[in-house]
Amino acid sequence: MRTSRLPATAVVTVLAANAVGVWLLLAAWQLFSESARFVERANPVPGKIVAYDRPGQTSVGPLQPVVRFNVSRAETHEFRPGFATLWFGYDIGDSVVVLYDPENPDDARVDDFWQLWFVAVGAAVFGGALILVPLAASAWALLGARAARL
Repeated sequence: MRTSRLPATAVVTVLAANAVGVWLLLAAWQLFSESARFVERANPVPGKIVAYDRPGQTSVGPLQPVVRFNVSRAETHEFRPGFATLWFGYDIGDSVVVLYDPENPDDARVDDFWQLWFVAVGAAVFGGALILVPLAASAWALLGARAARL
């Protein structure tokens, strides 16, 4: 009796995709952990979007907000959050909640789900897909080959 088998190239492809998927899931775990530690130690303060500019010295590319917040009456900080393209819906003058590290006020982030967790969620979704989709496709191919022989 013959058994259904995947070609060697398919097996290698599935294993490679699974290895990358596992790496992405480990990276997602690390990113989740880092963000959770930051949120745990951060102080929330009101902030305001004071401008939009382009990252770096370029005149092209997505606009990125400039967020200003006060740590004390005499200490004002500004920062440019990551992921410039995720800022739809915010206008100049809008108030936001800023989380900053009390040990290092220059380490600040806007308290927004996507600003805090986007990279970790993305890594987890793509990592999971790189594990599940190749395995499901392999199972589908094996079941289809077996059904064709019956």
